[in-house]
Amino acid sequence: MVGRISDGGVFYDTALYAALESRSLNLPPPRPLQGRQIDVPYVLLADDAFALSKYLMKPYPYANQPIDKRVYNYRLSRARRMVESVFGIMASRFRVLRKPIELYPEKVLGLVSTIAVLHIF
Repeated sequence: MVGRISDGGVFYDTALYAALESRSLNLPPPRPLQGRQIDVPYVLLADDAFALSKYLMKPYPYANQPIDKRVYNYRLSRARRMVESVFGIMASRFRVLRKPIELYPEKVLGLVSTIAVLHIF
């Protein structure tokens, strides 16, 4: 029988996770958001499948949260929808993203990086 691994489980087995954990990713230092004073770190957006960490933002669990936590969850959800929308646009332009990419991982890294650069261009 083939087992299943959650998104979080897959993430924990990546070079990105290892680099984040070892602080070797060379992320820019935290900076204040526009019009604010408190430094805010760069983070990844996540869903409930991931464990909370200093570099992952995920929604508050459970229903009936206080208003400030509901607002946070709503705004996080909007940000995640934007990322998914961008991926949808990229997949419509670069059809290789519509199905599993059957290449060696080293080739996939170059392919996805190239697609990101072309999309921004």
